[in-house]
Amino acid sequence: MPVPPRIVYLLHCCFHNDACTRSFSSPQNLREHLKDIHDYDFPVRVNTTRRYNNESFLYLRQRADGDHVEENYACPCCPDHFDDLNGLGNHFLDVHKDFLPQNQQEQQQYRFNTIPAGTSCGEEYDGIDASTSSITQKRRHSEALSFDGITFSLPDGDHLVVNDFDLSHAFYQLQLSIFNSKWKYSLEEHVHLALATTSVLLLTRCRHPNDFKGFIEYVNWNAAVDLIEKKYGIKRHSMPLEAINSLLAIVDELLAKGIDREQADTKVKSLPLEPHIRKFARALRLLVMKLPVMPMEEDFG
Repeated sequence: MPVPPRIVYLLHCCFHNDACTRSFSSPQNLREHLKDIHDYDFPVRVNTTRRYNNESFLYLRQRADGDHVEENYACPCCPDHFDDLNGLGNHFLDVHKDFLPQNQQEQQQYRFNTIPAGTSCGEEYDGIDASTSSITQKRRHSEALSFDGITFSLPDGDHLVVNDFDLSHAFYQLQLSIFNSKWKYSLEEHVHLALATTSVLLLTRCRHPNDFKGFIEYVNWNAAVDLIEKKYGIKRHSMPLEAINSLLAIVDELLAKGIDREQADTKVKSLPLEPHIRKFARALRLLVMKLPVMPMEEDFG
């Protein structure tokens, strides 16, 4: 007679130490807590695998009463889950040690370096499991930065100098700082850094990226924009307030479900807009037509 699957409700609780008893509604929120409060080092995107019901486990999405329902502690980085927090903590030390705070990583490395010489590679010693699967290793390192073939150098010719500040040298220092990064950056949040790796400095007035604040001050950032616009005769077109209000009104009506996507697209096309604003309106139409109906959220529990 086959054994019925265990009915499990998964908890997302902090396992850093006994003093922290916080619990969360999702693995993402738990990772944010570990990163912000306990200095864990997660990449922007953690490759995860969705949990599916199987012959061993039946997962509940909502807490249920009854002796037949078990509560397990879910790992925020993989599908594994455990009966107690100690099991989850030990699992994290063994399998996800790259995400640990720096001081804990150093402790783990010290323990690894002090394993007795007679201990074979296949044995488990003091909580370190040397049999971690290759799949887990690939998942752990898939978000690590690779600097193979990447080099940066100062420009040989004239430097861009504003307010007696060498912007070219500051940009070079920013490029070098990328080598200190451990994980990949998201393109959505770090587009300026992505361009910096190709030696492109994207200057936008009044938009001072956080990645640049330690290298180029806000006043020098805007001064560089002024200098380049004046040197090359660049004139920025302002967007009339009336056009902005018309576009926002259509988007609001779409979000309120007063119109559908096709009707929103037609309304935007019918607006009497100047040529340089029509480019923006066309991009907005494409965005409206192609975005998914529901927000994309990580959920593997």
